[in-house]
Amino acid sequence: MKKLSIRLFIILLSTFLLDACEDIIGSGDVFDDNGVVKSVSGTILNWSQGGGYTVKLVVDTEAKDIFVAGTSSIDTSGKFNIPTLKDVPDNFLSELFHEYPDSLECDNPNAKFSINASFLYVYDKSGTKIGKLSYSGFDLLNLISGIIVYSSEGTKITGSITDEDKQIKVNLRFEKGWNLYYVVFTENSDSTLVVNFTSEHQDGMHWSFTNTQD
Repeated sequence: MKKLSIRLFIILLSTFLLDACEDIIGSGDVFDDNGVVKSVSGTILNWSQGGGYTVKLVVDTEAKDIFVAGTSSIDTSGKFNIPTLKDVPDNFLSELFHEYPDSLECDNPNAKFSINASFLYVYDKSGTKIGKLSYSGFDLLNLISGIIVYSSEGTKITGSITDEDKQIKVNLRFEKGWNLYYVVFTENSDSTLVVNFTSEHQDGMHWSFTNTQD
C-alpha cells in the first residue's frame, strides 16, 4: 500500500480548521447513492440577503481556473437545491504524492482529488462572489465539519498520527465521483485534541453562510 500525500492531508486539515470557525445555522442535506454524492440542498435559516442570489459548487486550481460542478438559486428563505453534480475534468484534479509518514496509507495511489479547493461559493445578482456556505455541526463534545470532494477513482485512506497535544485519526473511503467526508474535532479532558477524518455519517449537520465582503 502506498503512502498518503502530505499535500492532500494538509489541505484536508486546513479546510476543516477554516470551516470550524463558522457560525452554525440552518439545516441541510447532502444526498448520496452508495457513498457517491448526487445532489446538495438545504436551508440557511438566518439568510438575510433576499432573493436573486446563486450558490455554485466550484473547483479552483492554483492557476485560478474555475470549474463549476453545479448551480442553484437561493430563494428569499435561504433554500437552495443543486440537483445534479458534474464530473470534474482531470486538469482540475491533483495526484497523490508519496511523502507521508508510514502511519498513513492509501490503497490506490492513482486516485486524483479536487483538493486545491472545492467550495460552495455564493454570488450576488451581478455575479460577484460574496461568500461561501459551510456544512457543520456540533454537540457537547464534538465540532464537526462536512467536506465535499471529488475523487477520480475509489480509494481508502487509513491510519493515525500522534504528537504531544494532538491525535489525528483517518478512516476515509472515497468512491469515484463526489464524496462527503467529515472532520470531527474533540478536546479531551486532558486538553489533548483528537481530529477524526471519517466517511461515517454524522447527524445534526447545518448550512451556514459567511459573507466575505463584511
